[in-house]
Amino acid sequence: MSGMVNFLKKLADAVDKIMYAIGSAGLIVCAGMCGANILMWWLFGRRIAVCDEISLFGLVWTTYIGMGVLFRSGGHCTMDFLVQALPAKARTVLRIITDIAILAISLLTVYYSWKLALKSFTKRLVLTKIPYFFVDVSVTCGYTHLIFLVIGDIVSNIHKLIYWNKEAIE
Repeated sequence: MSGMVNFLKKLADAVDKIMYAIGSAGLIVCAGMCGANILMWWLFGRRIAVCDEISLFGLVWTTYIGMGVLFRSGGHCTMDFLVQALPAKARTVLRIITDIAILAISLLTVYYSWKLALKSFTKRLVLTKIPYFFVDVSVTCGYTHLIFLVIGDIVSNIHKLIYWNKEAIE
């Protein structure tokens, strides 16, 4: 069993690195295009509209890819001051319930974002003429990554609960 767990952990780490690289590239594109626009404004007194469009494209990718990376590392925003007051077992049960809600919302989001992405393949961004599919599919990619991370978190927390129950019996 531990061989399979190690394999899944290595696979998750590899996927996280890929997602991190994509999100980082999006952020670099966003910052680079914004910087180019600022430079153009200072030098020539006008902006380049294409830079705004590409910057937004990079920011969208960074946002949706980043949510999964932050979830796995525990860097996402939480308001857990009440949760921390609960006993450890109750926190674990609450985490499972919360993860199930996140999973349900993520599954719906992936389904509808994929449908939207497929419909938007023929539509193009105004200036760069990039198919809008590549903007919309960022939502699908980000939430698909989140689904796998949430499933892993649910399994881990259920395992933790089972371990607590076995420990209590012995």
